[in-house]
Amino acid sequence: MAIIRRGFLRYVYGLGARALLIFMGFWWIPVETVSTKKELVTLSSLAAPTRHPIPLSLFFSRTSAGAKQGSSWPPGSQVGSGDIIVCNHVSYVEVLYLAFRYCPTFTQIYTKGGPEGKTLVQPVSMYTAISNCFGVPALDATGVSDAVPLETLTSRARKEGLGPVVVFPEATTSNGLGIVKFAPVFKGFADKEAHIQVAGFKFEFNEFSPAFTAGSPQKHFFQLLCQLHNHLEVKFATPAENPSLKTPAAESEAEDREDPLGGQIATTLARLLRLRRVQLTAEDKINFLSYFNERKKGYQAAEKTKQN
Repeated sequence: MAIIRRGFLRYVYGLGARALLIFMGFWWIPVETVSTKKELVTLSSLAAPTRHPIPLSLFFSRTSAGAKQGSSWPPGSQVGSGDIIVCNHVSYVEVLYLAFRYCPTFTQIYTKGGPEGKTLVQPVSMYTAISNCFGVPALDATGVSDAVPLETLTSRARKEGLGPVVVFPEATTSNGLGIVKFAPVFKGFADKEAHIQVAGFKFEFNEFSPAFTAGSPQKHFFQLLCQLHNHLEVKFATPAENPSLKTPAAESEAEDREDPLGGQIATTLARLLRLRRVQLTAEDKINFLSYFNERKKGYQAAEKTKQN
């Protein structure tokens, strides 16, 4: 039944999500496989973590480097059920892209409330993954009955044909100017059958950014529609450069020693998108949203006072 259900959802998401992206102005989405090795010299400083904070208020392509290197075509097509797609999180737009492209199992990350402090993930629908972009990150797994370790979910997805598992290790959205510090979701990860595919999403814009960090979802969606054309680039790491449990880990930065695999993935993603890794976390996003909402309430109260 799970396979039949996913086959139906692939049809619905493939048409519905792509049609919605076109409606939103994403007519053509260039996709490419990018080698990060040739960028190591020029991008080594970008991939390394930096303690300088960046504020959070931080169908296929015409050409593909992956095709020239003998990789699969289209880029990212080797991902199957039980594999992991790891990406940066900047908006609800990439959720729609991943839904139409893979019909995956999306996840929500919980850094608190797990046994022995372990980070857990909860399988969620596309609709929940989208709604999670608009609210305060929920990081406590207390009372969440279906929150499990990542390797448990990938093993289940492989056995039941639930598609690839999408992980947004930043656990929140950012403005796309940096890579938010990963939650330790890969700490102790032991599923050697799971292939990890690193994917990066990047928006190019002149006036209004499709990235969503705070504010009104309805207003953001309306402003996005006002731009007749929006540009999203999707970049996949080459198969040889995707981090794996089967490959020896390089020497880790001090902050990556708790989760070496997560550190490798973060470094690969940063080089893929030519962005810096920053020390801001999902907890910082919660604090930012608290401040943002309080200021918003203050402005609204002041406006009401003026009107009276």
